[in-house]
Amino acid sequence: MFDIHNRRGWRGLIRAAVILVLAAGTARAADLVLSPVTGSFDCGETYTLEVLADPATTDLHGASLVLEFDAAILQPLAVTAGSLVTGAGCPHFFTWLNAGAPSDSIAVDLATLGCSVDGPGVLVQIVFEGAVQGISPVRLRSGILRDSQNDDIPFTSNEAEVDYRCPVADESVAWGAVKARYR
Repeated sequence: MFDIHNRRGWRGLIRAAVILVLAAGTARAADLVLSPVTGSFDCGETYTLEVLADPATTDLHGASLVLEFDAAILQPLAVTAGSLVTGAGCPHFFTWLNAGAPSDSIAVDLATLGCSVDGPGVLVQIVFEGAVQGISPVRLRSGILRDSQNDDIPFTSNEAEVDYRCPVADESVAWGAVKARYR
């Protein structure tokens, strides 16, 4: 029995608390991976970026994510639930919250309805088109992952970089034609 006036009792309680805190702190956080980490696409093409949950992501029931990018360079065309969500053994809910609004971010909410999923797998798939040539970082501005008990799942995320290129066509012309043009 614990005696509040006994110094040994306090030491034991403090020692147990420290062990619990250290044990909780050593748990590996899940990773959300923006993939590909670096990529490029040319004029007239589209670019697909995926948000992947790694194998440490377990008992995932829902997520709210906000991804940011340079809106002067990239424009989202489509944002859909990934195979980890659509392949769950239960129905799912997915919404692109700011679809169609001019923005430098994509906000999504997703949930599995009646079950949870474990990584690895694709949570969200984003298709971009280019607006102006350049390089845009894509990063997670904010996010919440929830388990089946509605508790937060700690996680980390990387940053991706997308290069949109519009190469200038070169034309092969004989030297005589160039001279004739400028005479």
